[in-house]
Amino acid sequence: MKSDTKNLNIAQITQPLEVQKAFWIQSQSTLNTDPGSLSVKFELHGAINIDLLQNAWQTVVARHDMLRATINTNAKGSPLLVIHKNREVAAHFKEAVDKFPSVDLSLDKLPSNKLFHRRVAEEQIELCWHCHHALLDGWSSQLVLQDFIDTYNALRATGESNSIEKPAQADYIQIHRSLLHEDTEQACTYWRSTLNQYNHPALLAHSASGSNKIINKTAVSLLANDDTVSEISALCKNNNVTTASLIQLLWATILGRLNKQQDIVIGLATSGRATHIQGIE
Repeated sequence: MKSDTKNLNIAQITQPLEVQKAFWIQSQSTLNTDPGSLSVKFELHGAINIDLLQNAWQTVVARHDMLRATINTNAKGSPLLVIHKNREVAAHFKEAVDKFPSVDLSLDKLPSNKLFHRRVAEEQIELCWHCHHALLDGWSSQLVLQDFIDTYNALRATGESNSIEKPAQADYIQIHRSLLHEDTEQACTYWRSTLNQYNHPALLAHSASGSNKIINKTAVSLLANDDTVSEISALCKNNNVTTASLIQLLWATILGRLNKQQDIVIGLATSGRATHIQGIE
């Protein structure tokens, strides 16, 4: 796909963010076992009008650029973020008869997200929404779904959708890239000073034999059984911490023991939002 917008079905083509590039690279790997799918199940109660529900979803898809986005490549094989105009194709809204189907989302074609619904009682509808994590994270997905419910309620009450101004994806990308160059020198000075006493990376060694040989592995997968997962969940709940915090604690403890150090620094990528930017969600 060439980086122009002459195609009438394309609204914009731009460079993806770094995290989107990372998801795209991961999706290209033959070793990738993580589909990167964000799945949300929820219920609606009352006399639900399915036609209005579908209309509301199409309105929301038209409103949010990332619900009409794909990641394609240019002639050189580099990823491009493509925002499409066709909300009918992007707004995948299908009925599931007995159970929700398994979904394999593709980043390079529409629909890049899918919404399924099924009626389980006279006044009860179950919905399951699948979206790729390269396009939306958990925080943003909740805002999209709330917009969906609000739009449905507005259509039912007045026959017109609620008019909400949403910032374009291009505006967000421009803000994001400007922040990358904001106070870079000051940030580098701070972290060099803070991490001044850390002279070498933590090593993964064969502790049983006392060898300092580095384990030559790029990735290690560990699968926990249902009982272990339940125990971890209960432990986190009882101590009011997240599962991620517990895993990070275990990892820091292991690195500390292997390296005979009590002070370990672990770098983490976060999805924090700068509150001074209007509409950052």
